[in-house]
Amino acid sequence: MKGSGITQNQAATALHMSQSAFSRRYLGRVELRASEIQILAELLDVTVADLIEDQPSPSTVDDAAAVGGVA
Repeated sequence: MKGSGITQNQAATALHMSQSAFSRRYLGRVELRASEIQILAELLDVTVADLIEDQPSPSTVDDAAAVGGVA
């Protein structure tokens, strides 16, 4: 939740779950439910689309740069 000013604990509280349960979602080990995405969007003051927009992961960008692709 870098740069947002919101901690994982604050997000977990908003979602009525433990910090460890939120961490599993944040790390992608457990998928977020639509209702959880909506709550996070409101908490972060962004749209749901902003949260679910497909963005390359840092490793994908690094891999593309390593083989001469555009990063």
